[in-house]
Amino acid sequence: MAVFIIMTKEYENEEKVVYKYGLDEKNSGVIEYNKDSGMISQQEPIVSEFYPDDFSLSELEDAWLEWLLKTMAILLNELRLNLKSAILAIRCF
Repeated sequence: MAVFIIMTKEYENEEKVVYKYGLDEKNSGVIEYNKDSGMISQQEPIVSEFYPDDFSLSELEDAWLEWLLKTMAILLNELRLNLKSAILAIRCF
């Protein structure tokens, strides 16, 4: 099963980007992306009796996202350490 969602940029400045999203022009909501924090927040839900707007993450998705972020932090730290070692090895050459 696939879902088609239309996203149009409504506004952008240095701090945020505001998008209108939904299945069509009549059934749409508004989300905001904060460029500084990287957070996406819902400003207006989709109001429709046929298409429920479940923008919030479930507990399972929250746990998966937490694991993903921790794993990425570990990998980035290892990459940083490996790069430091490589730079030191080059300097000693």
